[in-house]
This record gives sequence, C-alpha cells and structure tokens, in this order.
Amino acid sequence: MKEVNAVIFDLGGVLLNLDLSHSKTKMDVLGLPDGLAYGNIFEQYQLGNISTDRFFSYLQSLCDKGTERQEIIDAWNSCLSDMPEYKLQYVLQLRKRGIKTYLLSNTNEAHWNHIRTNIFPRPAEDYFDAIYLSQELHLAKPDKAIYEAVLSHIGLQADECLFLDDTEENIEAASSLGIRTYRTPVRYDWRNDVSGIICC
Repeated sequence: MKEVNAVIFDLGGVLLNLDLSHSKTKMDVLGLPDGLAYGNIFEQYQLGNISTDRFFSYLQSLCDKGTERQEIIDAWNSCLSDMPEYKLQYVLQLRKRGIKTYLLSNTNEAHWNHIRTNIFPRPAEDYFDAIYLSQELHLAKPDKAIYEAVLSHIGLQADECLFLDDTEENIEAASSLGIRTYRTPVRYDWRNDVSGIICC
C-alpha cells in the first residue's frame, strides 16, 4: 500500500464544531417556516448557483415583516461554533512533515466568509495547500465528480490520499474511487487515529 502523501479534510464536523439546532432556533424566532432554509434553495446556494444577495432576499421574504437582513445572516451563521486549536495545530504539523493538506467542504459564501473572518485564528490558506469549496466548484459531496476534480487538481493517485469526513455517504463516495477514508465522530479528537493510518 502506498504511503499517505495528502490528507483531505472536511470542514464542518471534522475541524469545525457545528450547532445546527442553534441556527434553527434563531430562524424560528424570525418566523422562517420550518425546513425552508434547508430545501432546494439551500442546495442551490451551496452549489454557488444563486448569489448571497438572492438567497437572503428570499429568506427575508419568508420571515416576519420588519426582519432585518443582518438578523437573518446572524441567525444563518449561528450554527458555526468553534474550531479547536489542537486540530489546526495538527494540520500544520502534517504540513511540516511534508504531507499535503487540503480542505474539501460543502459550504456557502455566507458561512465561508464568517468562518474565515471570525473562526480561523489565522488565514485559512496557512493551513492548506489548497481549499476546495462546493460553492466555487459548483459540485457537492457526495457527487463523485467533486472528488475526481480534486484528485485531478492535486495530481495524486487516489490511494495516496486520506479523506476525513463525518458523513457516511461522503465517505462511501470517496472510497468507491479508491481514496483512503476515515469517518470521524463529531466533536472527537481524531489525531491519534489519523496518525495511525498515516504511519501504516
């Protein structure tokens, strides 16, 4: 078996702690009907097929009269919790060892802008050799095309890469292409597990 030359990290649930219930509660207070924020328009926003302005204008039209745009943005971003420093330090340690590190995330512009501005303690680019976002690729996990696009861009064979994600269907899709995978429990210190895989 080839050595692991690259680790591809999911963001939410792997590096970033999430609290989706917090966001839902805040949306409820604003009068947004249950579930609408996670319907097709969310999928299209995540794929970068509609603009941030259009997305929040639509949500604003569904909220209680008088709801301000910033209130909706704050509620939307409130699911983004914290990013444990020890995980980010581990990513930097991998880079120092000569292992390439990449980020592959299903995310949207509003979330990403908030994360990179308010949650990463230093520029996100300091931690990764490249960052791949669904909103920019117009593809999303578990579509196999997104993994194929990443592999093509980084120029490595699938079995040289280890992919970390907290969602089973994303893991299965990557694994079907020959990528080595590890499904991480949420809010879990996976460092020893990952080190064990890399060293084997």
